[in-house]
Amino acid sequence: MELKFDVITVIDVIEHIANPETLLTSAYVRLAPGGKIIVATGDPELPLWCYLLKSRFWYPIFPEHISFPSIGFCQIWSNKTGAIVGKKITNRYQSLNYGRRVSSFIIQIAFYVSPAAFSWAGRLAGSILRARKPRRQFFAPGIPGLFADHQVLIIEKPVV
Repeated sequence: MELKFDVITVIDVIEHIANPETLLTSAYVRLAPGGKIIVATGDPELPLWCYLLKSRFWYPIFPEHISFPSIGFCQIWSNKTGAIVGKKITNRYQSLNYGRRVSSFIIQIAFYVSPAAFSWAGRLAGSILRARKPRRQFFAPGIPGLFADHQVLIIEKPVV
């Protein structure tokens, strides 16, 4: 007998999966009727990300972030499975005080202007601070909370 679940959470996972459709389908078949999958990840539909900063936005820079499913992607997937994609909730990953917001914004702009210079400065700082090896080869601005750049998607399995 295969276990069925009322809720399956996929929090900060789907962006690390090469084929998010396979992950969603795998979770969906394990849902009980009326069950929900809660997906939390970056929001690739954020205008600042998709129209202005593009590949120099902080979130897609990390090499382990390899896919960025949007609500549109989930709706196309749901047409194949019969799932119901409910609401999308946009949120900040964390809250920042005013000083951290200003410094994070400056960091994001510096990275946008020159990722290579930003990475060089990060390696230099690591050398000065005598960071333990292995040292990072590439530095990216991890600045969660600066923008409302994350989404929570609720996917439901209908009761038949």
